[in-house]
Amino acid sequence: MANKLKTSLIVFLAIVAVLLTADLIVKQVVATTLVGKPDVVVIPGFWSFHYTANHDIGFSLLRFLDPLLPPLAKLILIVSFQFLGVAVATYFFFSPKDYLGSWIKRLPLALIAAGGLGNAIDRIIRGFVVDYVLWYNIPLINTWPIFNLADTYTVVAVIVLIIFLLFTKEEKKPVPAPMENGRDEPPKI
Repeated sequence: MANKLKTSLIVFLAIVAVLLTADLIVKQVVATTLVGKPDVVVIPGFWSFHYTANHDIGFSLLRFLDPLLPPLAKLILIVSFQFLGVAVATYFFFSPKDYLGSWIKRLPLALIAAGGLGNAIDRIIRGFVVDYVLWYNIPLINTWPIFNLADTYTVVAVIVLIIFLLFTKEEKKPVPAPMENGRDEPPKI
């Protein structure tokens, strides 16, 4: 059991460290090369890299708090939510109850942790999150909300978790047969 936990910890930390490092490096490159510069067009009429300082969370879900909270209070609230998300993902990754079954089904939780940490660290260091991926001219929605690599980790992980939960069968663990005496424990001598 200790080896299984040690292996899980190494896998979890390695995934989080690699993804977190990639996210923070890309944000730094964007912040040093795109601020005040024209967009870098990837696919004309659809995809550009565009620097944005995001003081909110995905899809501007907490924008309604702007008139109610001072900016520092909102920053603390958002960072707290992000760390809570990281804690919940980490708990379910290591939970002894094994909610998701095999370790492969728990891997998306490492992506959620990396994404949450990436945006939380960026927000703590800069006071906002650097977003840069801009998709536009999309039928029915026109412009997709601007996002970053950490957001991608989280969204992909949630989609994969939903697929796992909806379309994979629960792994049945064998139930040990009762002892000869009809009890689940050996007789006491």
